Amino acid sequence: MPKSSLYLVMKNVPAERWSYLLNQKSVVLGNSPDPATCQVWIPNVFGWVSGAHAEITRDRTGHRLRDLDSDGGTAINGAWITGSKRGELQFGDTIWIGGVELEVVKRVDRLARVVPTQDHWPSGPRPEDAALRCNRLRCASLTQGELHIVLGVSRGIVHVKQIATAQSCATSTVPVHLRSIYRKLGVRSLQQLNDWLEHSTKSGGGKRRRPADRGSFEIRSLPGNRPWGRLPACLPVNSVVPKMTCGCPRRKSVGRFMIPPNQTACSYQCANPSA
Repeated sequence: MPKSSLYLVMKNVPAERWSYLLNQKSVVLGNSPDPATCQVWIPNVFGWVSGAHAEITRDRTGHRLRDLDSDGGTAINGAWITGSKRGELQFGDTIWIGGVELEVVKRVDRLARVVPTQDHWPSGPRPEDAALRCNRLRCASLTQGELHIVLGVSRGIVHVKQIATAQSCATSTVPVHLRSIYRKLGVRSLQQLNDWLEHSTKSGGGKRRRPADRGSFEIRSLPGNRPWGRLPACLPVNSVVPKMTCGCPRRKSVGRFMIPPNQTACSYQCANPSA
Protein backbone atom coordinates (compact mmCIF):
# COMPACT_ATOMS: atom_id res chain seq x y z
CA MET A 1 0.00 0.00 0.00
CA PRO A 2 1.13 3.60 -0.51
CA LYS A 3 3.20 5.09 2.30
CA SER A 4 0.62 7.84 2.97
CA SER A 5 -2.88 8.78 1.91
CA LEU A 6 -3.56 11.74 -0.31
CA TYR A 7 -6.41 14.23 -0.30
CA LEU A 8 -7.95 16.28 -3.07
CA VAL A 9 -8.99 19.89 -2.40
CA MET A 10 -10.30 22.48 -4.83
CA LYS A 11 -8.19 25.58 -5.32
CA ASN A 12 -9.58 28.70 -3.60
CA VAL A 13 -12.33 26.61 -1.95
CA PRO A 14 -12.19 25.72 1.79
CA ALA A 15 -11.47 22.06 2.47
CA GLU A 16 -14.55 21.93 4.72
CA ARG A 17 -16.64 22.63 1.64
CA TRP A 18 -14.96 20.37 -0.95
CA SER A 19 -12.34 17.69 -0.26
CA TYR A 20 -11.93 13.97 -0.87
CA LEU A 21 -9.73 11.23 0.60
CA LEU A 22 -8.10 9.06 -2.07
CA ASN A 23 -8.20 5.75 -0.20
CA GLN A 24 -9.92 3.56 -2.80
CA LYS A 25 -8.33 1.44 -5.48
CA SER A 26 -10.12 3.39 -8.18
CA VAL A 27 -12.19 6.58 -8.19
CA VAL A 28 -13.72 8.46 -11.12
CA LEU A 29 -13.78 12.25 -11.19
CA GLY A 30 -16.62 14.04 -13.00
CA ASN A 31 -19.92 15.88 -12.65
CA SER A 32 -22.25 12.88 -12.78
CA PRO A 33 -24.49 12.76 -9.66
CA ASP A 34 -24.62 8.96 -9.87
CA PRO A 35 -22.23 7.58 -7.19
CA ALA A 36 -21.84 4.37 -9.18
CA THR A 37 -20.43 6.35 -12.11
CA CYS A 38 -18.56 9.15 -10.35
CA GLN A 39 -17.06 8.94 -6.86
CA VAL A 40 -15.39 12.38 -6.81
CA TRP A 41 -18.13 14.81 -7.76
CA ILE A 42 -17.28 18.18 -9.34
CA PRO A 43 -20.05 20.84 -9.26
CA ASN A 44 -22.36 20.96 -12.27
CA VAL A 45 -21.65 24.65 -12.81
CA PHE A 46 -18.50 23.50 -14.63
CA GLY A 47 -20.33 22.51 -17.79
CA TRP A 48 -17.11 21.56 -19.61
CA VAL A 49 -16.34 18.79 -17.09
CA SER A 50 -17.54 15.41 -18.36
CA GLY A 51 -19.72 13.05 -16.36
CA ALA A 52 -16.84 10.56 -16.12
CA HIS A 53 -13.87 12.84 -16.79
CA ALA A 54 -10.78 11.17 -15.27
CA GLU A 55 -9.82 8.23 -13.09
CA ILE A 56 -7.38 7.93 -10.19
CA THR A 57 -6.10 4.44 -9.41
CA ARG A 58 -4.20 3.40 -6.27
CA ASP A 59 -1.79 0.52 -5.77
CA ARG A 60 1.24 -0.26 -3.62
CA THR A 61 3.43 2.08 -5.68
CA GLY A 62 1.19 5.16 -5.44
CA HIS A 63 -1.63 7.03 -7.17
CA ARG A 64 -1.98 7.47 -10.92
CA LEU A 65 -4.29 9.66 -13.00
CA ARG A 66 -5.58 9.02 -16.50
CA ASP A 67 -8.03 10.84 -18.74
CA LEU A 68 -11.25 9.09 -19.73
CA ASP A 69 -11.45 10.56 -23.23
CA SER A 70 -12.95 13.79 -21.89
CA ASP A 71 -13.73 16.89 -23.95
CA GLY A 72 -12.16 19.37 -21.53
CA GLY A 73 -8.90 17.52 -20.95
CA THR A 74 -6.82 16.55 -17.92
CA ALA A 75 -3.37 17.80 -16.87
CA ILE A 76 -0.93 17.44 -13.97
CA ASN A 77 1.27 20.46 -13.28
CA GLY A 78 0.66 21.64 -16.84
CA ALA A 79 1.49 18.28 -18.46
CA TRP A 80 -1.57 17.01 -20.35
CA ILE A 81 -2.57 13.38 -19.79
CA THR A 82 -3.91 11.95 -23.03
CA GLY A 83 -4.85 8.59 -24.47
CA SER A 84 -3.89 5.57 -22.40
CA LYS A 85 -1.00 7.33 -20.65
CA ARG A 86 -1.06 7.69 -16.87
CA GLY A 87 0.50 10.37 -14.71
CA GLU A 88 1.80 9.63 -11.22
CA LEU A 89 0.37 11.83 -8.47
CA GLN A 90 2.49 13.20 -5.64
CA PHE A 91 1.99 15.58 -2.76
CA GLY A 92 1.91 19.18 -3.99
CA ASP A 93 0.68 18.42 -7.52
CA THR A 94 -2.03 20.48 -9.21
CA ILE A 95 -4.61 18.64 -11.31
CA TRP A 96 -6.38 20.58 -14.06
CA ILE A 97 -9.73 19.08 -15.11
CA GLY A 98 -11.79 20.97 -17.65
CA GLY A 99 -11.01 24.36 -16.07
CA VAL A 100 -11.11 23.18 -12.43
CA GLU A 101 -7.86 23.19 -10.46
CA LEU A 102 -7.52 20.51 -7.78
CA GLU A 103 -4.58 20.32 -5.38
CA VAL A 104 -3.09 17.14 -3.92
CA VAL A 105 -2.38 17.52 -0.20
CA LYS A 106 -1.31 15.21 2.63
CA ARG A 107 -3.96 16.20 5.16
CA VAL A 108 -6.98 18.39 5.74
CA ASP A 109 -8.24 19.73 9.04
CA ARG A 110 -11.80 18.73 8.35
CA LEU A 111 -12.87 16.42 5.53
CA ALA A 112 -15.90 17.67 3.61
CA ARG A 113 -19.04 15.68 3.05
CA VAL A 114 -19.82 16.65 -0.52
CA VAL A 115 -23.41 16.32 -1.70
CA PRO A 116 -24.41 17.16 -5.31
CA THR A 117 -25.88 20.67 -5.29
CA GLN A 118 -26.28 23.74 -7.49
CA ASP A 119 -24.54 26.01 -4.98
CA HIS A 120 -22.29 28.82 -6.22
CA TRP A 121 -18.72 27.81 -7.07
CA PRO A 122 -15.82 29.71 -8.66
CA SER A 123 -15.35 29.18 -12.37
CA GLY A 124 -12.16 28.47 -14.31
CA PRO A 125 -10.90 29.13 -17.84
CA ARG A 126 -12.80 27.54 -20.71
CA PRO A 127 -10.88 24.69 -22.30
CA GLU A 128 -12.30 25.49 -25.77
CA ASP A 129 -9.48 27.99 -26.23
CA ALA A 130 -7.32 27.19 -29.27
CA ALA A 131 -4.10 27.48 -27.27
CA LEU A 132 -5.30 24.81 -24.82
CA ARG A 133 -6.23 22.44 -27.64
CA CYS A 134 -2.84 23.05 -29.24
CA ASN A 135 -0.95 22.28 -26.01
CA ARG A 136 -3.04 19.17 -25.47
CA LEU A 137 -2.18 17.87 -28.94
CA ARG A 138 1.50 18.51 -28.33
CA CYS A 139 1.51 16.44 -25.15
CA ALA A 140 -0.35 13.67 -26.98
CA SER A 141 2.82 13.07 -29.00
CA LEU A 142 4.87 12.32 -25.88
CA THR A 143 5.59 8.73 -24.91
CA GLN A 144 4.85 7.42 -21.42
CA GLY A 145 8.52 7.72 -20.49
CA GLU A 146 8.77 11.27 -21.84
CA LEU A 147 5.63 12.22 -19.93
CA HIS A 148 7.23 10.87 -16.76
CA ILE A 149 10.30 13.06 -17.38
CA VAL A 150 8.13 16.13 -17.97
CA LEU A 151 6.26 15.51 -14.72
CA GLY A 152 9.60 15.16 -12.94
CA VAL A 153 10.76 18.49 -14.36
CA SER A 154 7.56 20.12 -13.10
CA ARG A 155 8.50 18.88 -9.60
CA GLY A 156 12.06 20.17 -9.72
CA ILE A 157 13.90 17.09 -11.07
CA VAL A 158 16.11 18.84 -13.62
CA HIS A 159 19.58 17.32 -13.24
CA VAL A 160 20.61 14.54 -15.61
CA LYS A 161 21.49 12.11 -12.82
CA GLN A 162 18.19 12.76 -11.06
CA ILE A 163 16.23 12.17 -14.26
CA ALA A 164 18.20 8.99 -14.96
CA THR A 165 17.49 7.68 -11.46
CA ALA A 166 13.78 8.46 -11.72
CA GLN A 167 13.59 6.83 -15.15
CA SER A 168 15.87 3.90 -14.26
CA CYS A 169 17.89 4.51 -17.39
CA ALA A 170 21.49 5.28 -18.31
CA THR A 171 22.68 8.85 -17.85
CA SER A 172 23.83 8.99 -21.47
CA THR A 173 20.26 8.46 -22.75
CA VAL A 174 18.74 11.39 -20.84
CA PRO A 175 19.86 14.08 -23.34
CA VAL A 176 18.27 12.04 -26.14
CA HIS A 177 14.93 11.99 -24.30
CA LEU A 178 15.17 15.70 -23.52
CA ARG A 179 15.86 16.61 -27.15
CA SER A 180 12.81 14.61 -28.20
CA ILE A 181 10.67 16.40 -25.60
CA TYR A 182 11.98 19.81 -26.69
CA ARG A 183 11.18 19.06 -30.32
CA LYS A 184 7.64 17.85 -29.61
CA LEU A 185 6.73 20.71 -27.25
CA GLY A 186 8.50 23.42 -29.23
CA VAL A 187 10.95 24.52 -26.52
CA ARG A 188 14.74 24.67 -26.39
CA SER A 189 15.74 24.41 -22.73
CA LEU A 190 14.56 23.27 -19.31
CA GLN A 191 13.75 26.86 -18.42
CA GLN A 192 11.46 27.19 -21.44
CA LEU A 193 9.93 23.81 -20.61
CA ASN A 194 9.07 24.99 -17.09
CA ASP A 195 7.63 28.18 -18.57
CA TRP A 196 5.57 26.13 -21.03
CA LEU A 197 4.19 23.93 -18.25
CA GLU A 198 3.27 27.00 -16.22
CA HIS A 199 1.10 28.39 -19.02
CA SER A 200 -0.07 25.27 -20.89
CA THR A 201 -3.43 25.14 -19.07
CA LYS A 202 -4.11 28.87 -19.30
CA SER A 203 -6.39 30.33 -21.95
CA GLY A 204 -5.18 32.62 -24.71
CA GLY A 205 -6.08 35.64 -22.63
CA GLY A 206 -3.46 34.77 -20.00
CA LYS A 207 0.09 35.99 -19.70
CA ARG A 208 1.82 36.32 -23.06
CA ARG A 209 5.49 35.61 -23.48
CA ARG A 210 8.07 36.79 -25.95
CA PRO A 211 8.15 35.00 -29.33
CA ALA A 212 11.62 33.61 -28.57
CA ASP A 213 10.32 31.98 -25.39
CA ARG A 214 7.43 30.33 -27.24
CA GLY A 215 9.21 29.38 -30.44
CA SER A 216 6.94 31.80 -32.33
CA PHE A 217 7.44 33.77 -35.49
CA GLU A 218 6.72 37.38 -36.45
CA ILE A 219 5.16 38.07 -39.85
CA ARG A 220 5.14 41.71 -40.86
CA SER A 221 2.32 43.35 -42.76
CA LEU A 222 2.51 43.32 -46.54
CA PRO A 223 1.55 46.28 -48.78
CA GLY A 224 -2.19 46.76 -48.93
CA ASN A 225 -2.93 44.05 -46.37
CA ARG A 226 -3.45 43.78 -42.66
CA PRO A 227 -0.66 42.27 -40.54
CA TRP A 228 -0.89 38.60 -39.69
CA GLY A 229 0.62 39.38 -36.29
CA ARG A 230 2.23 36.70 -34.14
CA LEU A 231 1.82 33.01 -34.79
CA PRO A 232 1.18 30.90 -31.66
CA ALA A 233 3.56 28.17 -30.53
CA CYS A 234 1.42 25.46 -32.16
CA LEU A 235 3.98 25.38 -34.96
CA PRO A 236 7.22 23.46 -34.41
CA VAL A 237 10.29 25.62 -34.07
CA ASN A 238 11.69 24.60 -37.46
CA SER A 239 8.42 24.77 -39.42
CA VAL A 240 8.39 26.43 -42.83
CA VAL A 241 5.81 29.20 -42.72
CA PRO A 242 4.66 30.28 -46.21
CA LYS A 243 4.44 33.91 -47.26
CA MET A 244 0.78 34.87 -47.24
CA THR A 245 -1.25 38.00 -47.83
CA CYS A 246 -4.79 38.42 -46.65
CA GLY A 247 -7.22 41.19 -45.82
CA CYS A 248 -9.35 39.03 -43.58
CA PRO A 249 -11.97 41.24 -41.86
CA ARG A 250 -12.04 38.83 -38.90
CA ARG A 251 -8.40 39.40 -38.04
CA LYS A 252 -9.03 41.80 -35.15
CA SER A 253 -11.96 39.85 -33.70
CA VAL A 254 -10.22 36.48 -33.88
CA GLY A 255 -6.90 37.60 -32.41
CA ARG A 256 -5.00 34.29 -32.24
CA PHE A 257 -4.89 31.79 -35.07
CA MET A 258 -2.69 29.06 -36.50
CA ILE A 259 -1.28 28.65 -40.00
CA PRO A 260 -0.32 25.03 -40.65
CA PRO A 261 2.91 24.45 -42.61
CA ASN A 262 2.60 24.83 -46.41
CA GLN A 263 -0.93 26.26 -46.17
CA THR A 264 -1.67 28.70 -48.99
CA ALA A 265 -5.09 30.04 -48.03
CA CYS A 266 -6.55 31.95 -45.12
CA SER A 267 -7.38 29.57 -42.26
CA TYR A 268 -10.66 31.43 -41.69
CA GLN A 269 -11.71 31.38 -45.37
CA CYS A 270 -12.09 35.12 -45.59
CA ALA A 271 -13.70 36.85 -48.53
CA ASN A 272 -10.48 37.73 -50.34
CA PRO A 273 -7.72 35.20 -49.62
CA SER A 274 -4.55 35.36 -51.64
CA ALA A 275 -1.09 33.81 -51.43
